[in-house]
Amino acid sequence: MRYRLVVFDMDGTLVEERSSWWKMHEYFGTTEGAVTNAEDFGRGVIDYEQWMIRDLALWGADASINVIDKVLSNYTLAKNSKLVVKELQKRGYETAIATSGLKVLADRVGKDLGIRHVVANELLFDDEGYLTGEVVASVDPRKKHEALNPLLELLGVSLRECVAVGDSSYDREILRNCGLGIALGSGEGLRDVAQVVIEELIELLRIL
Repeated sequence: MRYRLVVFDMDGTLVEERSSWWKMHEYFGTTEGAVTNAEDFGRGVIDYEQWMIRDLALWGADASINVIDKVLSNYTLAKNSKLVVKELQKRGYETAIATSGLKVLADRVGKDLGIRHVVANELLFDDEGYLTGEVVASVDPRKKHEALNPLLELLGVSLRECVAVGDSSYDREILRNCGLGIALGSGEGLRDVAQVVIEELIELLRIL
């Protein structure tokens, strides 16, 4: 099959940082509460939107777009990510980011890499730039393939024509459901669903 769209996870895949959410929790000193929320999600006590809302509540009244943007602007692109994305696009592939991370960072990364299509979770702010506590939960980490549906319709592409690249157990379903699933790095929790495991992004240029 001729693949048409390459979909990248963001945290740990296109950037070296493992989690944009965790980075904010470290800044606000709320990692303990974050662990509790993650455990509740893992047990099915709360859904992903509730997890996001509970995490935001930990950050307090000082959480503004300026603070969040400043913290998340300090990131490191993964090795060879620019080269790989540019070459894939040159070869005719559409590229996209699908992440359960924060849109404020995903938009930056997309701009840096020249990726036009970004699917991510969005925080809502009031007129003064402070969190309202509400979210647009576009991407459940365990259902990333479903979050792609509007983009697939826009591009006229099917899941079977997609290549998914991810690095963690949260990428299981998107790797399983796309035409080609590629696990990056150790393939944590992915080896049984990925058709290919790579150590570095540059290996994509040998595969695609």
